Parts: sequence; C-alpha cells; structure tokens
Amino acid sequence: MHKPLAALALIALSGLAQAEISRPDPRVDAIPDSARWTFNGAVVSGGDSLGIEVNVQTGEETDRIRAGALYQLAAGALFPVADDWAIQATAGIVRDSIHSNVNEGKGQFHKKFVELMPYYGLGRHRFGLGMTYYYSAEFNGNGDESQGDVNGHISFDKELAPTLAYDWFYNESLALGLRYTAAEFDADEVEIGGVEFDADGASVDADSTGVQVSYYF
Repeated sequence: MHKPLAALALIALSGLAQAEISRPDPRVDAIPDSARWTFNGAVVSGGDSLGIEVNVQTGEETDRIRAGALYQLAAGALFPVADDWAIQATAGIVRDSIHSNVNEGKGQFHKKFVELMPYYGLGRHRFGLGMTYYYSAEFNGNGDESQGDVNGHISFDKELAPTLAYDWFYNESLALGLRYTAAEFDADEVEIGGVEFDADGASVDADSTGVQVSYYF
C-alpha cells in the first residue's frame, strides 16, 4: 500500500525539481531594455496652509489645504538611454480640497505639472534627480461668509522645482517609492470677496514629501 504513495512522492519531487530548473531569473532591473508607458499615483504632504476646515460645534480643526498636498496623478513614458540610465517624462496634476460640514462651502488648490526625471538603476532600485515644472496653480474658496467661509481666488506664477525620487521594483511592472520636491509659488492675482488685491510679492512654501506607486506597461 505504501508503493503508490512513494511513487506519487517521487513524481511530485521530480516536478518540483523541473520547476526550479525552469524558473526564470528572479532579478528585476529598474531600467528596462526598451521604452515603456507609465501611470503614477502619489500621496504627498507639506507646504504652507492655504485654508482650514473647522468643526463649528467644537472649534477644532478637522482638515486643511496645504500648498504641497495631497493627491497626485501622472502619466508618461520611460526611455532607457544607457545600461543603467533612463529618462522619464510625465505630465499630471496635484489636488487638495476641504469641504464645510455645515453648508456647501469648499476650498480647493490644484496645480498641473510636467516632470523630466533622469534615473540611475541599481538592480531593483533606482534613484532620480530631476525637475518639475508647475503651471496653472490656483486656489479657489467659496461658501457662506456668515459661517466664516471665505470666497476668493488666488492664482500663482509658474514654478520650476527640483525633485528627488527613489523607487523599488516589486516586479517589472510595479514600483513603490518616495519623492521630495522643493517648490515655492509666487502669488500672481488675488481676489477675495469680489475685491482684487495686489499680490505684493506674496509667496507660499510648496515643498512636498510623499509616497508613490508606478505601473509600467
């Protein structure tokens, strides 16, 4: 009765041995052999506060808009230029918002960007130092002024900012990473309550640090 079991065990071990021999090289290169499309999502934080959300019953702050936050989406392409080097070009948007808990008031800050990032690859890891060009940066707030909401609009000048990035590739398609951008936005036009004001050299710190996920295909 034990012979069939022994035979099955030998067949299973033989199959495992063959699978081990035929398994592809587990090494993943962060720098591909050919150009690839990419989608990228990030959660970033930092920068000056542009607006806050307050619970009117307790007076406690529940949320705030920051110039460097919050959700970032981008798409583009990665181009290998040497054995360990590649350049990635992407375009996207960063957006943060707050919403009143007693009326329809809300505030929103968004900025569009184009990014050029040279990468150096080391196995599964890659390190980048590039430039991010921000444009169409705007803050908009609207709501019930009797409830303390501010109706206004602020537009900002374009900004070219250095960006650091690090990614670790789980496989050839999926990468997890960190990023840091040092940016400062100069106010261009300021309008509050229907009245326009001189920006008078006002600026906001828009530095950001965050985590990102990239998908390549």
